[in-house]
Amino acid sequence: MATLRCRSLLPVLIPIIVLAECTSGTSVSIDGLYLNGGYKWPVNEATIVGLDEMKNAIASLEPNPGPEDYLSLQSELQTSFQTIFDKCDMEGEAHEQLHAYLFPLMGKMRRLETEEAPQMVEEISSHIDLFDDYFEPRSN
Repeated sequence: MATLRCRSLLPVLIPIIVLAECTSGTSVSIDGLYLNGGYKWPVNEATIVGLDEMKNAIASLEPNPGPEDYLSLQSELQTSFQTIFDKCDMEGEAHEQLHAYLFPLMGKMRRLETEEAPQMVEEISSHIDLFDDYFEPRSN
């Protein structure tokens, strides 16, 4: 009898699963990252400058890059990333949210030295594009 009930639910569940799969690719989110009661988190200028440098590095990647190009990009990105951490003077929940944003980015940058590099460039670029959805310059 249980098998009959499960089979009778398949026509209902399959469209839901397909819809969830199709729509999940249209919006990107980062686990643990959320807005501050509907408002963006304030970040320091060094973070904004560092992420702008990372955007520029990705934009300057030559068409049809080879492994050495990906390693060079990785080095540029890591330098900007390290500067963000070195100049971090943030505290509290804004600081924690910035870390929730940055740590997945670090993992993607490490994978630039693998055969996944072309895909990682796209993922890094998409990740960086999310920054403005969650953060804004803090007022001094």
